[in-house]
Amino acid sequence: MKANDLLKELRTERNISQRKLVENISERSTLATFEQKGHRIAFDILHQYLDRLNVTLEEFEYRLDDNQVSEKKQLSKQLTTAYYESKYSEVLSLINKAQALYKTTKDFFYYVLYSQFFLILEKKGVVTDEEERRIIEATIKKYLERIDTWGKFEISLFTNLLFLFSDEYILYQMKHLNKKIFYSNTLSINYQIYTKLLTNAAFLFIDRKKPAELAHVLTYLADHLPPDNDRIRLMIRYFEGIYALFQGDRTLGMATIEKALDYLRFIGQEAFAKELEALAQSI
Repeated sequence: MKANDLLKELRTERNISQRKLVENISERSTLATFEQKGHRIAFDILHQYLDRLNVTLEEFEYRLDDNQVSEKKQLSKQLTTAYYESKYSEVLSLINKAQALYKTTKDFFYYVLYSQFFLILEKKGVVTDEEERRIIEATIKKYLERIDTWGKFEISLFTNLLFLFSDEYILYQMKHLNKKIFYSNTLSINYQIYTKLLTNAAFLFIDRKKPAELAHVLTYLADHLPPDNDRIRLMIRYFEGIYALFQGDRTLGMATIEKALDYLRFIGQEAFAKELEALAQSI
């Protein structure tokens, strides 16, 4: 669906006239021309229209993409599906396609897609190329370091490839991102990505046996804990138990962890509970 058609649909569904929607925002002709002919419209005006319709930019984008899957998303979905079905030869073919598209379009999205699945295959032992791994690591770091204001794309990239970075760099970026006001909106996609970043960082610091760094993550998670997010609350409880184990208090640690695992089992997450239990027992 085109943006002008979607805006008109949203407006008519909400029974709001053009005159009412544009009041104190723009001329009525601006909206009418946009809806009828799809002429360009200033971003700030579109944003104000959507705000009056009580529709977020994220929801608007989602509706736009709902009926039109881009080549990027198609390739990403194909890679994910092939990987989870253990079709590694197909994954190899698809990452070669992503690499070729990057060389043709210079769109960094394709390089990221290639890099992520190359590194996954390397961990699985499907591919072995130390030189390529070093090139990927250097390229990803160079890209992120030259961008001061990270958006959804950069944060997702950092979250998915967290293991490439040093403890100090991870903590610095978490502190930097923690200052962003929009992360306080718990309905935001950015909020969901940020909490995933914190969760991934916690598991990474557990793997690296860095309790002090884990404590930092716990602080950030607690700062952004909404009252109704039981999953994040559960993970905080689990990480607190792991931290107690690192501190040598095995009785408190295992008791805290067991409470988190009991809840996971209660809601039918038995497989996830077993993974977390095995991780705790390895410490």
